[in-house]
Amino acid sequence: MRLASGRTWAGVLRRCTGCYAPPYSPELNDIKSVFGVLKGHELPERSYSTLDELLAAVRRALRRYHLRVRRR
Repeated sequence: MRLASGRTWAGVLRRCTGCYAPPYSPELNDIKSVFGVLKGHELPERSYSTLDELLAAVRRALRRYHLRVRRR
C-alpha cells in the first residue's frame, strides 16, 4: 500500500524507533501539575451550558494562572 507521498508503509515504519516510557510518571509530565491547579482552584466544580462558555472559562483560567506564575 502506498501513501499519498508515494512512500510505502514499510519504508516509513523502518525509520521509526521506539523508546521505553514508564506506565505512570507524573514527574515527567509538567502539564499535569498545571491541570491540577486549573481544575482544583481556577475551575472548581463549575458547569457550562455551551462549549463556547467552557472554552472562555478555560482561557480566563489559563490567563490567571500564567499571570500568577509570572509574578513569582
